[in-house]
Amino acid sequence: MKIYLTTTGWPLSWAIRKLTHFDASHCGIGDISRRLVLHASLSGLHFSHLNRFMKKNRIIHVFEFLPANGGHSRPVKKCYYELLELLETPYDYLNLLGFGWSLLLGYFGIKSKNKLGTAGKMQCSEALFVFLETCIRNGIINDILQGYNREDFSPAHAFNIMSNHPEYFYMVS
Repeated sequence: MKIYLTTTGWPLSWAIRKLTHFDASHCGIGDISRRLVLHASLSGLHFSHLNRFMKKNRIIHVFEFLPANGGHSRPVKKCYYELLELLETPYDYLNLLGFGWSLLLGYFGIKSKNKLGTAGKMQCSEALFVFLETCIRNGIINDILQGYNREDFSPAHAFNIMSNHPEYFYMVS
């Protein structure tokens, strides 16, 4: 199972990259068949065919999710299927605004937590957070999300976690 960190030429992507000081603004989770990518766009959480996803996004980093149990065992599939229950969840515009606001305040040395997340709505990095949280809850990986919360989770945070845990993630590119 692969995790993609990407960017586009859209102004929103540029703003996210500038605010996070990171080269990726979007993430997607490859499905078990390796033909589809689960990600969020402004229309909500959905699947895109891998070829279409790669055509619309510039791939920055790719990680292979390889937990100690082999990566494609029944428990990992169970976590992925739990994530699928969130398909067609609407995009969380308000959370994006709060995320940007808290990052902007950070430029001025003001600590702020994003409290604008909307229940029942989601962004791409939130979907990845939920997937990892489900893997932790099912005992597949240790708690690698300590110090992070769902509302403020970004592709930059995902990169830090994945690159610091080679026991679970292999950087493909």
